[in-house]
Amino acid sequence: MSIKKLMLVVSMSALLAGCGKYRDKNAPDEQAPMDSEDRRKFTFGSIIGDETLVFAGDRKKKSSDGNGGGVSVNAYLWQASLEAIKFMPLVSTDANGGVIVTDWYSESQKTNERIKVTLYIRGLELRVEAIQAVVQKQVLRGAQWLNVDESDSLTASNLENIILTKARNLRLQSK
Repeated sequence: MSIKKLMLVVSMSALLAGCGKYRDKNAPDEQAPMDSEDRRKFTFGSIIGDETLVFAGDRKKKSSDGNGGGVSVNAYLWQASLEAIKFMPLVSTDANGGVIVTDWYSESQKTNERIKVTLYIRGLELRVEAIQAVVQKQVLRGAQWLNVDESDSLTASNLENIILTKARNLRLQSK
């Protein structure tokens, strides 16, 4: 290593070492006093808000829609969605974001068509607006899969209705 590089490394190390915060032990505390709720959040940490995702603690509250403290979507809709598409291979699931993505799926009778489903679960309430299904469709032409221009809205609507029915039944069974 050349002397210039060595001097550069030593001087950079000295500069970085000087970046540490000096705190006089006799100086007054800079931080305002915290109440118990602020102290709990500081100690345990909350990422998204008061009742969604908490690192530690026992803040699990069971609401009438079946949500604990760790999921930010309706638990009945989430479970019903997974049950409704359990025959399809999953690519990804995000319980906090409320997104489920399947891989391409072909029925055994229709080998020249395939679909891919993306489910969006929004909100904590069991409502029609809380579920959205997007169905992409492709057809096989020769040896290449081609996208169908419009999404399959009838299949998406039927899937949403199936999920809502399953979610309502799960909710009734839990009471």
